[in-house]
Amino acid sequence: MKRSLRNEILAKRKAQPAAEQKGKSLRIAQKLLGLDEFLGAGVVAAYLPVNGEVDTAGIIEAARKAGKDVCVPVVREGGAMCLVLYGESDELGRGKYGIPEPLEKPERRHVDMVIVPGVVFDKFGHRIGMGGGYYDRYLKDKECVNVGICFDFQLVEKIPNETHDVPMDIVVTEREIIRIEK
Repeated sequence: MKRSLRNEILAKRKAQPAAEQKGKSLRIAQKLLGLDEFLGAGVVAAYLPVNGEVDTAGIIEAARKAGKDVCVPVVREGGAMCLVLYGESDELGRGKYGIPEPLEKPERRHVDMVIVPGVVFDKFGHRIGMGGGYYDRYLKDKECVNVGICFDFQLVEKIPNETHDVPMDIVVTEREIIRIEK
């Protein structure tokens, strides 16, 4: 079920025209930037997008302009994901799976908000990622606000979830903000 849903949504995401993706990404960023949780965060983690994911450049730029520290994920040797500080002038390399990441940075322990990518989200905060479990393992013991961002077509009513899946606190699309009741 997860695999077929993942493949179906990935195909839709890949087929989305670049101009449409850019416009929707801007609307998602505008909604996220207005969240009280974002406004109150001192340290925000975002991902560097690949393969048609929601573009986070506007979010990262706005966070920096607001004086926030910005972190991005890095997958270390052994497969553990951590977050590292991401400066404007940082040189980027290609990490695991070809994802851009800053070179040689120490791990950032405290983060107030983590902006999480996903292939599919539901209205209960569950997500289907690419299947590696990196975000679930990272977020399981963290006390931060987890915000999933996706295009509206990536949002479904309900997806199967497992005990190790870490739900989002908020899901933001270009059309709506969903606050998850816990």
